[in-house]
Amino acid sequence: MDEIKNVFLAILAVIVMVFVFFAAMDREVARKDYIEHVEQCKPIDGCLFGWNCNHYNKMIEEACNE
Repeated sequence: MDEIKNVFLAILAVIVMVFVFFAAMDREVARKDYIEHVEQCKPIDGCLFGWNCNHYNKMIEEACNE
């Protein structure tokens, strides 16, 4: 039973690591898009995870409303 539990935990750990990797890569791409679009006051899109685009779009909105 311990072997099954260990295999399950290993699979779960790999899934979490893959998710974190893709979330971090998506955040970096969104940051680069932010740098390109902030001066044009143009929102970014095409993020793998919506919260990354939302984060930088809010920053663009704040910068453009000043």
